[in-house]
Amino acid sequence: MTHTSFLILLFCALSFHGHSQITGLREYKSAGVSFTIPDGWFGQETDNGLLIASKTVQGFILVMTNSAKNIQEMNQMMGAGIALEGGTNLALSGSTIKLSDNAIAGIFSGMIEYEPAKAYLIGLENPFGTGISVLAAAQPNLFSEKLTQAGISLAESVHFSKPQSLPKEKKWFNLLKNCRLTYMNTYTSSGTGGYSDKTVIDLCGQGYFNYYDNSSFSVGTAGSSAAGRSGEQNSGTWTVLRGDQGQAILQLTFKTGEVMKAVIEIDSEGKTYLDGTRYFRTYEGRNAPDCF
Repeated sequence: MTHTSFLILLFCALSFHGHSQITGLREYKSAGVSFTIPDGWFGQETDNGLLIASKTVQGFILVMTNSAKNIQEMNQMMGAGIALEGGTNLALSGSTIKLSDNAIAGIFSGMIEYEPAKAYLIGLENPFGTGISVLAAAQPNLFSEKLTQAGISLAESVHFSKPQSLPKEKKWFNLLKNCRLTYMNTYTSSGTGGYSDKTVIDLCGQGYFNYYDNSSFSVGTAGSSAAGRSGEQNSGTWTVLRGDQGQAILQLTFKTGEVMKAVIEIDSEGKTYLDGTRYFRTYEGRNAPDCF
């Protein structure tokens, strides 16, 4: 896929893919942040924040955290511009504007994933901790007042409060919801054959899961092979429990009544393990979970 259609593809993915669309009031009690998605807009959780789009307004809005401790530091960061890996580089056009005692904004121009873009960025100071940034962006010829006003409306709805500590199992549920866990193991040997195993678990935010298992093997030089596959849409329900020793346990309850439990861990490199077996954890793109 080329980078030239990034913003258009992003809009289409949200508008027509139909997966886990989020609207209305959003509350993140563990961060002490709440806000309301504007009418006619809907979003999806991503690794970078909450991504929001509209069927009638071109562009997108991204709600994300920022590291600024106060308005002064936020102003300095905006003046320095935005530079991220993957071809995103935005520079402040002119100077920042004070919207309120805890909010500033500015117009930015440059590139988002190598695609020309224009953006309106609002930075909000959080008296209780991590600040929030609201980025409304589009290709320069699609950037509009409606897009800017939607970003301002969302920013004006932001409310900060003292963060509430969530139970460990709730934190794990929030991390795993709308996530795909994939296990893959392949072995081949010339002359003697080989085998391939793959297990996919889609953990949907609504509390149900999809389970797919595929295994195959080949024997000898003649290429004889066999394969087995099982899987079902909405295979059952899932949750995260706390074990006797305080560990997080992923529990899958199948419609058949079968229950599978596995200790889930993430190491210092961000790798995910179920009962010590490595699983890949993905949220977007070709490896997004099949959730509706």
